[in-house]
Amino acid sequence: MPLYVAHFIMKEENLWLNNQPPYQVLRSEEHHFLALHMFAAGDPEAAYSRALDMLPGLSNANHEGPGDRTHFEAVGIFDLDEVFVAEDLSTNLNDIYGVDIGVLDIEELLHKRSRAKHELRLFKYQTGVAATVAS
Repeated sequence: MPLYVAHFIMKEENLWLNNQPPYQVLRSEEHHFLALHMFAAGDPEAAYSRALDMLPGLSNANHEGPGDRTHFEAVGIFDLDEVFVAEDLSTNLNDIYGVDIGVLDIEELLHKRSRAKHELRLFKYQTGVAATVAS
């Protein structure tokens, strides 16, 4: 079964609260990062569907950050791509350059926007029959 990697745009927001009721937010900070998840799926459409299904479960909140409360929100899918694994992965992991697992476009990353399905690398560069079926 093919392997895919989904790049999810995540927003982390740290909140500092007043320690007296009504516990208003005194200060907040946010930053964005990519969370990469590798998974198996039968085909590109199934991979896209599974990545969409993952989005709600990636959001979370806890009290372990620098503030009083930390919220994590999955903003959207930045990219989705198929991973081609060599037959002998353990040998390739020991190669001088390891295993290439993809490229991130820094210019696009700076915009922190999720992409439409047709903009994802998995669907953007399809050709021939596969592209016709995916359309």
